[in-house]
Amino acid sequence: RKHRDAAIVAQRILDSLNRPFTADGLEIMIGTSIGISVLSEDSRDAAELVRNADLAMYKAKSAGKHNFKFHEESMNTDIVLRNTMTDALRKALDANELKLHYQPIIDTNSHVLTGVEGLVRWMPEGREPVPTETLIQIAEESGLIIQLGEWVMNEACRQFRDWQGTGLNPPRIAINVS
Repeated sequence: RKHRDAAIVAQRILDSLNRPFTADGLEIMIGTSIGISVLSEDSRDAAELVRNADLAMYKAKSAGKHNFKFHEESMNTDIVLRNTMTDALRKALDANELKLHYQPIIDTNSHVLTGVEGLVRWMPEGREPVPTETLIQIAEESGLIIQLGEWVMNEACRQFRDWQGTGLNPPRIAINVS
């Protein structure tokens, strides 16, 4: 009953805020995400209730606009995993666990090498490589994306200088930054 009532109220809020309104001649839309936590099931106190609702709200945001989500215990596991991965990425940036792999860029008409693209890979010692999508998502969510981008640029420049020192001169190195 509590879940059903909360869902009805949340949907009414979403519906009412899903209509554009005008302010000073501008049409404005509000994006709304609602997280719901039920005291008897999700929390022992008010602080935990709010924390759980906040986790559910972020899950609703990631699901797209105009959504609501109920807190689920798996969300707590997800946040612990995300925090662990963020800490590991912070350490990886210092411990040289990141590598740039270089993919050739070939002109398809002339079959001539026109450059290389540096692709970042996270290779934790003693563990499986972290998928690139996961690395980028963690970096963006944690605010480490700028530091990661700086590392990629510095590493690509260092590698380019090393290649020049050995007589290799790729015309360019392409990198992706966020």
